[in-house]
Amino acid sequence: MSDKITEEQFWLVWNPSGRVPTYRHLSKASANTEARRLARANPENTFFVLKASAGFRAATPELKSVKFAIDPIPF
Repeated sequence: MSDKITEEQFWLVWNPSGRVPTYRHLSKASANTEARRLARANPENTFFVLKASAGFRAATPELKSVKFAIDPIPF
């Protein structure tokens, strides 16, 4: 069993002075079209098209219970 997770390649449109991008464009052409649209709608702002080149995911750590020792000293 492989530990690699397959994702579709995607692009994001990012404006350094804007919000965090959340939409995944599945083609570079789609991202370029959106970047141009946003640039026209927001003069003086720059919109970058970014290609995802790598991704990583960590496994969820195992949850363990903790036992406490009883302290005989009352303070």
